[in-house]
Order: sequence, then C-alpha cells, then structure tokens
Amino acid sequence: MNQVLQKVDIVRIVFIDTILVSFVLIMPIVVHTLGISARFIEPMRLSLFTSVLLVSDRKNAYVLAIILPILSMCVIGMPVWYKAVLMSVELCANVFLYYRMCRWRVNTFLAVLISIIASKALYYFLKYILIKMAFFPQGALIGNVVPQLIVTLSIAVFFYIGVKIVKR
Repeated sequence: MNQVLQKVDIVRIVFIDTILVSFVLIMPIVVHTLGISARFIEPMRLSLFTSVLLVSDRKNAYVLAIILPILSMCVIGMPVWYKAVLMSVELCANVFLYYRMCRWRVNTFLAVLISIIASKALYYFLKYILIKMAFFPQGALIGNVVPQLIVTLSIAVFFYIGVKIVKR
C-alpha cells in the first residue's frame, strides 16, 4: 500500500512539474507576442512557488530552482548562460530562505515576501561583483524597481491565499 502511494505521489509530482516547466518555456513566447517583458511576470518564481504550494517537497523545489533557468537557456536561448547560473542561485536562495522562515514559524506572506526580496538582493549583489570583475557585460544593474515590487507583493499575496485555500 505504501509503495502504491509513493508511486501515485511521484506521478503527481512529475505531472505538476511538467506543467510548470512547460509554463516557463511557453511564457516567453506568449509575452513576446504580446509585447511585454517576461521578467516582470517572473514565470520561474511563479512556477517555483506553485510547486511549493502544490507539491510541498523541498527537494523538488531545489530541483526546479536549478533546472528552470538552465532548461530555459537550453531550449529557448534565454537567459544567457551566466544569467541562468545567477538565476539558479537566486531561486535556490529563495527556496532556502522561505523554508528557513517557515521553520521559524514566520507568517506565510512575510516568509514569501522576505525570501523573494533577500534572494533578489543576492542576485543583484552577485551581478554587481561579476560586473566589477569584468565578467558580466556592462548594463543596467537593477531594472525597474516598481514593477519588481508589484510582482513580488503579488506573488506573496497569491501564495498566502493559495496556502489558505490548500489548507482547507
């Protein structure tokens, strides 16, 4: 009986992950067609937190955090390899911080919000170091902050509501 449950769980996780990976790979095509920037929608972070919500498996979240940017780079050519590596580090930090704060019994909304802001700060810090080392091409260090804050707050709110719905 236990093995049957494990197989059902594995099939469910693979099914959910396949949908989430597909979302990440299709989203740039959709937003490009609509003429908006995918980075303001953050499909990778949305997929990551959707997985955390529906699968509730920390190891699975880390796997997604690592493979989403790299798979996107390999399949659709975006982001470029050095940004894919930075994004994987950022998403792994996001997973780590979120689960750490949950262990400390921090409110779900605050855990998501703080973990996203802290992981973004890590991303921009690492990007700054790489720019200074002349490894990363010169360019805007930080994009538009207001849209990033809106998306960050939206993800935190939707995840908080999602947790309330799933717990019912």
